Amino acid sequence: MVGIFLGKQFCNNGYGTDVIRVLVNFTFNEMSLHKVIFLTYGLNEMAINSYEKVGFKVEGVLKENIYRERQYHYEVILAIFKEEWKSLSTDKPVRI
Repeated sequence: MVGIFLGKQFCNNGYGTDVIRVLVNFTFNEMSLHKVIFLTYGLNEMAINSYEKVGFKVEGVLKENIYRERQYHYEVILAIFKEEWKSLSTDKPVRI
């Protein structure tokens, strides 16, 4: 399981999306896994958008899965398969 946290000053610059691309690329090309799954806080639209830019699709929602600030919140499960990753355009470079 991997988590990504960026300070506000680094948001909306593409860093999160680049990190996800590098992680997914490594996971499929170096570890030979079949599927990558990310869970994110349901109200974190920036994260969901970033995962979807890379090619992830929503697979499900875990209702009332996180308890924060005296409230239950949902999590979103996003996934991508190795074949989907391979078929995506490679015109976007992976920054390391």
